[in-house]
Amino acid sequence: VDAAPRTGMEYYYGVQFTGTGIFAVEDIAALGLRYADQDVYNRVTADLNTRYSVGEFWKINPRLRSDYKWNDGDEGTELSIKPSIRTNYRAFDNWDLELELGGEWRQTEAPLTTDEHLGYYAYMTYRLDF
Repeated sequence: VDAAPRTGMEYYYGVQFTGTGIFAVEDIAALGLRYADQDVYNRVTADLNTRYSVGEFWKINPRLRSDYKWNDGDEGTELSIKPSIRTNYRAFDNWDLELELGGEWRQTEAPLTTDEHLGYYAYMTYRLDF
């Protein structure tokens, strides 16, 4: 196998603000901002992640993430928006059921072309702690 070319220096910067009781009583909200400075591209990410309790055993977790990526050589840009919602239900002391639905809209622009992508996903898991 041939060696992969070196990626060069990569720098990552980030800050996150977390609070409770911002949107509803006993909610948890986190806003994260990140910047990636790499030889190949740069990226700015904003991520809003919240969690709400509905009763004692059920939690709802909406999330919105957006990325903007660009190349230093003016070879193009990419913008993506990724909303999702997850719900978690604790049926018993050691058993959880989780369902997540989400999507992604992405637009990529290059010097001669523009491309759009729209996708969705869903998954369900259960966890048994013992």
